[in-house]
Amino acid sequence: MSENSRVHFRSAAMGGLIVGVMLLAMPPAVAAVAGLVLGTQNTANSRTVLTSGAGSSTLRLVNNGAGSALSLVAEAGEAPFKVDSGTKVQKLNADRVDGWSAHQLLRVAFANSDNLPSVEGDVLSVQIKAPRDGFLVISGGVNGSSVSTTGSYMWCNFELDGQEIVASERLISNKSFVASGDTETIFSFCESSVTVPVSAGTHSVNLHWETTNPNPSPKEATLTALYVPFDGDGKRP
Repeated sequence: MSENSRVHFRSAAMGGLIVGVMLLAMPPAVAAVAGLVLGTQNTANSRTVLTSGAGSSTLRLVNNGAGSALSLVAEAGEAPFKVDSGTKVQKLNADRVDGWSAHQLLRVAFANSDNLPSVEGDVLSVQIKAPRDGFLVISGGVNGSSVSTTGSYMWCNFELDGQEIVASERLISNKSFVASGDTETIFSFCESSVTVPVSAGTHSVNLHWETTNPNPSPKEATLTALYVPFDGDGKRP
């Protein structure tokens, strides 16, 4: 190697050493501009943009260890990531909706009977747990079977935690009809539905039935209570 070549080599080496020292001495925000350094902490005060014309994913992260491939951390109240499309992402599972798990949203309790005992009173009962304040949508009814007395009545209503829901009360007039010259009895069905606000906790719902018929004979009956977590304005939880 000639003397000139050795001089140029030493100058180049010294220049590289000086640049390296300057980069190490720079604040992290400035040094990061030169490139991201893997395996260490990088800091920047402005956005980093990666644009690609590749025919597949622009960026692919693979973790062969025990951790996740990507961790996104944002300040409280800020979304950890954003998207610009409503297209469904395959295999992207959501554990919560607006911060609530599935069992904290809709719940339903149901009871039915094909042959009730011949008694009046609470013919069906269910219990349902409200994980937070919301509403119960209650519906149901009872078949009064054949009615032997023309002009008799039967009524039904719901009870919530032992208290009658007045708005749910229904009154049915039992009537007979004439078929082929004979007076026949008919089946009368008393049904109702109502929506009531409830607080968080377990609630009991009863279907209550009575009649003026001297021989009450209820048959089929159904009772459904659906918990809905919306507030009084219909807003989301």
